[in-house]
Amino acid sequence: MSSVISLEGVSKQFGSTAALDQVSLQVPAACVYGFIGPNGAGKTTAIRLLFGLLQADSGRVEVLGHKLPEAAAKVTGKRIGGIIEEPVFYPFLTGKQNLQAFAAALDTKPDLDALLKRVGLYEAKDRKTKGYSLGMRQRLGIARALLGDPEILILDEPTNGLDPEGIISFRALVRHMAEQEGRTVFVSSHLLGELEQTCDQVAIIHKGKIVADGTVEELTQTTDTVRVETARGDIDYSEKITQCGARSVQAKDNGYLCMMESSDPADLARFNRALVEGGVPVSGFALQTKNLEESFLQILQDDQGEQPA
Repeated sequence: MSSVISLEGVSKQFGSTAALDQVSLQVPAACVYGFIGPNGAGKTTAIRLLFGLLQADSGRVEVLGHKLPEAAAKVTGKRIGGIIEEPVFYPFLTGKQNLQAFAAALDTKPDLDALLKRVGLYEAKDRKTKGYSLGMRQRLGIARALLGDPEILILDEPTNGLDPEGIISFRALVRHMAEQEGRTVFVSSHLLGELEQTCDQVAIIHKGKIVADGTVEELTQTTDTVRVETARGDIDYSEKITQCGARSVQAKDNGYLCMMESSDPADLARFNRALVEGGVPVSGFALQTKNLEESFLQILQDDQGEQPA
């Protein structure tokens, strides 16, 4: 699969601070790509490079085969759309009037009513944006980003201010754009649970460096821990569970966390059978997994040389 966004060995310094340090990324077409990291990690700097608003000190930045910032005028606006930080609008114009103004600047004539319906702002289209909430401005920012029908959408914290219903709608919109329209969506967010449900691939940036990247499945791998629940919680089965093949057993929350030598399905099946045959009344048996937030925290701790608490 070809890359539509490519960063190769990109570094950017602000004074004595290295905002980006030898960053390399390859973002494939027609996917939702998550870009996550703590505040100050370099996310917004990287996004500004992708719009041609900054020039890297070293390395190469390419979008749709064009080197940036030299070719920014060829791709930004119509081929690339997006939001950088909080979107800003003309406060005394309505939502629709704002879109009309930005569309005129792009020399494009999209169906604005359809676009406003798509982001859930049709009923508020004739209200002045000075009265819009942050969530409404974020929705309008997404509509503005789509004015030129871009191939790539780059969104910096797009769910800020959205209520739960808005976040669900955003997730559906982003997935539809990637799966049905073939767009690439590059999204920065601190809502890791939302990215886990939305993205195909994720990169984690920390102190200006990429410390992990891969598919969501790769970054949320299963562990070698099995949770065993028993029907009779007043009896301690720790010793029996250890005898059945667990490397270590910890009683926790009306069950047992069992560290195993292997998470191979055949080995787990044998362990489950040994529990039942050994007299452990198993009422629940599940292999534990890490969610994206747990993986993210572990990766940052490993990068800092710290041990998890």
